[in-house]
Amino acid sequence: MAADKLPAPKKEGKPKRLAVGVDGVTFGSRLKKLREAKGFDKTQLAAKAGVSSQSIDLYEGDARAPGFVNGLHLATALGVAPHVLAGESAPAMPEDHVPDGSTLVPTSALDALRELIQGLPQEVAELTRRIRVLEGNRSPQQAIPTSNARSK
Repeated sequence: MAADKLPAPKKEGKPKRLAVGVDGVTFGSRLKKLREAKGFDKTQLAAKAGVSSQSIDLYEGDARAPGFVNGLHLATALGVAPHVLAGESAPAMPEDHVPDGSTLVPTSALDALRELIQGLPQEVAELTRRIRVLEGNRSPQQAIPTSNARSK
């Protein structure tokens, strides 16, 4: 018998270790509970999350765990935060978070967004000027649109 025709050796590894969250529940059990609470069957959840129904079977049977992206899709389809689906406690908030309505937003991120938004009109005008120069091989003076030319 040729070497490429030999049967693969059986794996005698460690027993399967189930992913258990801080709530003491396996991922598969939590997924099934959330799915049933939403009133979805496996096929419906699979369609909403963009995975196969066979994957849902494997996840709920704790035979496989979803990757990061599929985990996000499942959480979104179920209407829960990813950490809830994963069975983790809520992530701790850094000290620079402040309430913004019902959502917590880092103040440093808000400040960065404000600065970015303030600079956008100048950056857009400069990019537009550069594009026109490249498109028509025009001189920069010819490529700068005037506010009067736009309103005509």
